[in-house]
Amino acid sequence: TDSVSFCLSSVSSVTDSVSFCLSSVSSVTDSVSFCLSSVNSVTDFVSFCLSSVSSVTDSVSFCLSSVSSVTDSVSFCLSSVNSVTDSVSCVIWSLALWNSSLQVVNSSVH
Repeated sequence: TDSVSFCLSSVSSVTDSVSFCLSSVSSVTDSVSFCLSSVNSVTDFVSFCLSSVSSVTDSVSFCLSSVSSVTDSVSFCLSSVNSVTDSVSCVIWSLALWNSSLQVVNSSVH
């Protein structure tokens, strides 16, 4: 009876040891899973930060291109004004030349 009891207690001890080992493995697995999820969270956060920086960079680029477009438009308007001024000057010069020619013809006739 004592031997049987000892054997049973030994089996129980082995079972308890196996259970403890399994629970330890489970704890390690849980810890690894937690660490991996933490790494994923950090990675996601870094990705979010980088995408935010990219969005800001894109916004700045868009603003700069808009400023460039406005500058180009102003330059075009100024060049158009210059062209009109040049055209008016040309017309005035042509009228003056025509007037001089008329005076020469008029003086020749008289």
